[in-house]
Order: sequence, then structure tokens, then C-alpha cells
Amino acid sequence: MGRVIVVAALLWLMGIAPAAADDQANALAAFKRGDYGSALKEWRRLAADGDPGSQFNLGLMYTKGLGVPQDYAQALIWYRKAARQGNADAQNNLGYLYASGLGVPRDYAKALVWYRKAAAQGNPYAQINLHILKKNSGKAAPKTAPDTNPKAGARTARLPASRAPAPRPPKSTAYRIQLSAFKNEDRAKSEAAHLGRIYGPVLGDLRITVARAELGKKGVYYRIQAGPLDDRQAANVLCRKLRGLRQPCMVVRAPGK
Repeated sequence: MGRVIVVAALLWLMGIAPAAADDQANALAAFKRGDYGSALKEWRRLAADGDPGSQFNLGLMYTKGLGVPQDYAQALIWYRKAARQGNADAQNNLGYLYASGLGVPRDYAKALVWYRKAAAQGNPYAQINLHILKKNSGKAAPKTAPDTNPKAGARTARLPASRAPAPRPPKSTAYRIQLSAFKNEDRAKSEAAHLGRIYGPVLGDLRITVARAELGKKGVYYRIQAGPLDDRQAANVLCRKLRGLRQPCMVVRAPGK
């Protein structure tokens, strides 16, 4: 069963000393260009100094297996360190690990505790997770997803991301987001690959596809889309984040839905 990823795309530099801010900027730049070793080196040092944002980022690297072997137990350690300092991103992802049984036995009660803490800080994604997990009353394994976007290590970070719907009928794959469209199929495929490289950390496990659309007198277009997403609210949240990165985005229905 595929995962649905909704992520926060804002990077927070507030509350960091200038030198630390420079280090964070260097680490984020290294991450974006795929130099995970350099990013890890900076974040490990800052995390050891107690910076919760860097601790969250280390948890993310272990969750996704970026620059290190995928290791949910290590991710749990770093998320927990940051979560205990009030980092809502880490609280949300810690809830994800408990809800999914990754690196720790599945425990819906603990997942609810951490989702509540993140939601109490005004995090809309944790609020979604909390609502859906409570609605399901732990009767079915939720389909959750962590925040997959690195943060700038701010001690006051408030924006995590994820969703946690339980398995549902076909409606669960009812939506996609559309990023662009071209009349030339080869150009559409090339652009799809390019967008995948740029926004991979934001899209997470969502699959980018090129869908052929016959539009009558307008001719044939090739639409670049990513999905599936569980519901329109989740798709709208993701589109807002992408637009914040200056990437056009619109929510569309999956074929046959």
C-alpha cells in the first residue's frame, strides 16, 4: 500500500546565532545538491550541541536512508531528542514512527501523544493526523508519512508535515497534483524527470507520471502529475507548499475517480 506524503517546505532560521545560521545554510545547500555527507557532518555537530532542528534533520536522514543506511531505530533516537525540546517537526515524525511500528513496536497511544503535542503548536498536518488517528480509534494500521523536508535547525521550528489515514476503499487514491503540461511528450518526460530531482524531498514517495490527455480541438497534452493522495485537503496542502517554492501546482482527480 503506497504512502501519502505531505510536507512542509518552509525553512526556519529564526532564533539561531549568526554562525549557526551560516552552518545551517551550508548544510541545507549541501543537502539540496545531493552532498549528503557534508550535510550530515554539519548536522551531527550541531545536533551534538543540542540544536533540535539539526537533530530532526538527522532523524530525517536515517528515515529516508540519505547518506546513511536506512535505520528507523536511529531516526527514533534523534526525533525523540528534538521532540523533547519542543520541535513540532520531530514530534510529528515521532508520532509517525509509533503509528507505523518503525524502529519501535507499534503504539497508537504514544503516536497520539506526540501528534497532540505537535498539533498543540498549531501544526495543521499533525492536526490532520490526530483527527484521523482518533477517528479510527487505533482499529486499523494508519497509512502515515513523515515530514521529508530538512529544516534549518531553528529552535522554534513549528512546521512539520504528514498524514495518517487508515486503509480505505478506492477513494484513497482519488487525487493527484498536476505540476505542468506540454504538447510534446518527450519534453513532458524530460521535465517530469527534472521536477522529480528538484522536488524529490518534498514529494517523498509520491510517484511522478506523464498522463496523456485528449482535449478535443485543443489537441493532445501530456500532463505531469504526482500521486496518489488520499483526499483533496492533503493535495491542497501539498500544492500550497510547492507554490511557496514557485512551482505551479493544481489538484486534479485521478482517472476514473
